Amino acid sequence: MLSEKIAHHKANAWLVNTGWVGRSVSKGGQRCPLKYTRAILNAIHDGSLAKAKYETFDVFNLNVPTKCAGVPDEILNPAKAWQGSADEFKSEIRTLASLFVKNFDKYKDQASKDVLV
Repeated sequence: MLSEKIAHHKANAWLVNTGWVGRSVSKGGQRCPLKYTRAILNAIHDGSLAKAKYETFDVFNLNVPTKCAGVPDEILNPAKAWQGSADEFKSEIRTLASLFVKNFDKYKDQASKDVLV
């Protein structure tokens, strides 16, 4: 339904991380500072973030900006903000991805074919 409304109204949708950066919550991660969240939202509203360069965050196939005024570059990409080892990060991401899959499995019978592809 959300997809239909976005298409109908020609709206843009953004996924903004207001959660944990640096590490997971159980390993000492910190909330994304509000000043960075505000800077990201301001860049969305003024249109500058839509014009930014992007890189792909491969596990979730998300495009993340490489620059945003007022935000340290490493905050924009979770892999760059991670304060532990690369192997630890990969493990955390795999765990997170498996949680998404497990949760989606509960509702996949309600999903349209284009979502399941």
